[in-house]
Amino acid sequence: MPPKSATSRFKRKTPPESKSNTTKIRDFVFCARVYPGGIIQFLKRGVPYAAVLRFQKVSRLSLESISQATQISLRTLARRKIEGRLNSLESERLFRLARLFEKAVNYHEGDVDAARSWMESPKLALGNESPLEMVESEIGAREVEDLLDRLEFGVYS
Repeated sequence: MPPKSATSRFKRKTPPESKSNTTKIRDFVFCARVYPGGIIQFLKRGVPYAAVLRFQKVSRLSLESISQATQISLRTLARRKIEGRLNSLESERLFRLARLFEKAVNYHEGDVDAARSWMESPKLALGNESPLEMVESEIGAREVEDLLDRLEFGVYS
């Protein structure tokens, strides 16, 4: 049997089902490829505060907008910066926002500015609230996700 090359020996193996469930923005923000089933444990530990800054950088949303959408006050974010880590509930909220923002970016064919603008502007289909206002709750986030799915598949909304 021929020897394996150095690169093939050290390639990270990923389960095939994980490729559709993990995506670039979440991978970048959380600095980890989170596999189905492992996401709960990952978020329970709490994500590093740096994930907030990475999400702010990639999304170009203000820290105030992120604070409002995740329902984490600016004062609490300042404390988390010192502590270095979000708690599990805050981590889950940031993950929810990143997941929906990524879905909006995908809908806008990779245009982050268009996705940010879409997230910030009120939508008739959401009762004249912006998607950013809706992601404050899980139910609202599901409504935003449903709207993006309908738009993607050409369903009048």
